[in-house]
Amino acid sequence: MIGLFEEMLQSGCANITRQLSSLFNSPVTVEVKKDSKISYKGSTHVIFSLISWEGESEGIVSLVLDFDSAIKISNLLTKSPKKEKDFLNEEQFSMFRELTSIISHGLVDDLANRVNNKFSLGTPSIFIGPVGSLEKLLSSRVLSCEQDQSAIIQVRCKDLFEVQVFFAPTMRFIEWAEAA
Repeated sequence: MIGLFEEMLQSGCANITRQLSSLFNSPVTVEVKKDSKISYKGSTHVIFSLISWEGESEGIVSLVLDFDSAIKISNLLTKSPKKEKDFLNEEQFSMFRELTSIISHGLVDDLANRVNNKFSLGTPSIFIGPVGSLEKLLSSRVLSCEQDQSAIIQVRCKDLFEVQVFFAPTMRFIEWAEAA
């Protein structure tokens, strides 16, 4: 299974690199690692990590996008926002949305097709929020997810905001409107 994700990551790198370089008008370096321990060498990183697959935590595959230091996504307003726009200014918010769109269409869609063809997990769900908010939802039982039947891809920028992409047919939101 890990080989499948490695293949997907490698095949998606060129397309994502080109689109992100165009978006930021700056060179983007793409690195694929098998180690979950990522060293932060630049100002901004986006990390794709396969953190769970059928209950397995081994063989983590990460995609690290190391941006030029001129990119200032990391200048955020607060570390504990209630909403995306509470901690991203309009320019950063727009860039974040475009970034997630590129990643979603350039890599996640490809992953969804490959995973569904092999494992029939269904359409992925996407969660966007500050780092740690997903864990809080899970621990408070606002969100229910059978980890042993799910695959999660995590996209994180500077440990401040994250996108979680789920392939979890058993995932369901509980009292989501009230929690939001």
